[in-house]
Amino acid sequence: MAEAHLDFGSGSLDTLVVEPSTTPLLLHPAAGGAQVTLWLKLRTRSQSASSIPYQVVVTVFVDRPAGNDRRLLCQLVPQGLPQPGSESGDVPLRGYISDSQVLAVDELRGDGDLRLTLEVSATRLEVDPVPRLSSRNGQFDVIVAGSDWLKALRHAQKGSFLEVLLPLTGDPTYVNAVQHVASARQLLLEGLPKAAVAEVRQAVEIVRRTDGIETLTQNEAVNRFNAARSKPPTARTREEGWIVLVGDLFNLTSHANHPTHEQETKPWRDGEARALVGIAASLLAQMVDDIQHQELAPNAAEPAAVYPLPEILS
Repeated sequence: MAEAHLDFGSGSLDTLVVEPSTTPLLLHPAAGGAQVTLWLKLRTRSQSASSIPYQVVVTVFVDRPAGNDRRLLCQLVPQGLPQPGSESGDVPLRGYISDSQVLAVDELRGDGDLRLTLEVSATRLEVDPVPRLSSRNGQFDVIVAGSDWLKALRHAQKGSFLEVLLPLTGDPTYVNAVQHVASARQLLLEGLPKAAVAEVRQAVEIVRRTDGIETLTQNEAVNRFNAARSKPPTARTREEGWIVLVGDLFNLTSHANHPTHEQETKPWRDGEARALVGIAASLLAQMVDDIQHQELAPNAAEPAAVYPLPEILS
């Protein structure tokens, strides 16, 4: 197993040994990113060198196992000053990586493993012959299996911050729709993407059956969708294009409530649910805004579009 030997003396006995732990890498949710926790084993070569406090800093680089393009990831430090003995002891080291770094590492990994190169710097206080600080450096590699990385990633994503702007409205119809989207957001953060999509469907149903300030019946909504869908895409008006988009969105999210055979065997992914929650929230926000404009200008010759272009929020 790879390890680093940091020699602080003239002989091999005064050596700090740093090696990987069997405890897997962990990612914990943090604001705008994730906290990284990596355990290392620290020990000294002799009993006489035990109980000396060390300041330890680990600089982490990431690459594919067979790659030659390592990239700086973060620095990890322990809490306090570890005092290793002659027997190995696990020491947790923690650091921070941003959401963009998490995505970059996952893209770099592809469907394989990761190689972490750990550059270890250890500093301790020497008292003989005069007080002074003494530092040594070393490095070794740790392979993180793809399965371990995915487990850590899912743990971080369950508590990640999902930015969804929910509209404020006093209309009972839209209040119900907003509550569905808020519930979907919470379910997604709890790691339940299928349940989140089912809540999105309830919100999209309200969007689908709304025509300006009028509420359509189920048959009227279906007939309007079928009429718009029957036209070639280039022959549709912009309003008809949005009617088709909302209808397709409703049909897609309906798989969470009435799954086909394919959907029963293929679970919903967090990324899919996240996108659908964002679309639904954006549609509702714009619809509420349009209704408010129509109420302020009831005699306007041409009311605002019912389905403006939504913005997908992550």
